[in-house]
Amino acid sequence: MIYRCYTCGADSYERRYCARCRVRAYKERQRAIGRVCLSCGVPFYGFPRATLCPECRSRARSLSASRRPIRKRSLGRAIDFRICPVCGSLYDCLPSRRTLACSRRSCTRALQGRARRQLHERTCLDCGRMYLSTSARRCRSCQKRRGYRYKRERYGTKYRSRARHFGVPFEHGVTRLRVFERDHWHCQLCGVSTPRRLSGSMHPCAPELDHIVALSAPGSPGHTWSNVQTLCKQCNQTKRATTRGQLRIF
Repeated sequence: MIYRCYTCGADSYERRYCARCRVRAYKERQRAIGRVCLSCGVPFYGFPRATLCPECRSRARSLSASRRPIRKRSLGRAIDFRICPVCGSLYDCLPSRRTLACSRRSCTRALQGRARRQLHERTCLDCGRMYLSTSARRCRSCQKRRGYRYKRERYGTKYRSRARHFGVPFEHGVTRLRVFERDHWHCQLCGVSTPRRLSGSMHPCAPELDHIVALSAPGSPGHTWSNVQTLCKQCNQTKRATTRGQLRIF
């Protein structure tokens, strides 16, 4: 049966409103609900799921950029914003709380260890950032960055540099695409299909080039046709540097 909408007068299968007017009426009805902000306690008008006023919501969005979102507090309580002395991030807490660091486990453990070891404020030699440590000359982020850089400079990012570093043979014609086409874009351990469109992604079925015997293993055949195979990302992460697979005779 066809009905007529009360708002726009269009034909509809609903009794009172059409599909477009029903959604509009629902939004107007829900906007009229008065709510109280859980952060500052100021009343405002919003949807039933809205818990923060527009000002607190914009402040929470700005804090979410630093991965430290604002927390919902009970009514009538203010929020104090402090800076963590360990990682330097901005976190929120009640003024009555005697928190000295953010809620990260590493930061709390670093401050709890003051009784066992003396932490001193130091300046990072790379970025100039202040941090707490016993003897480290650089902050944690710079230590990780220098570690990645040292690994790239020592082992190299290409198979040729890695083969030269470990002193194993290297064949120039062995490329990722040729190995994938030789194995027909299938994992050689679990047999799952590894399509080309997933190459370079984080999908578990993404194709990756793997050495059956790792280049760092003693007596490795090196980067040759008989020592390479196609694996999916999940099998490659599980295999790591172990020897799993059948060496090819061609």
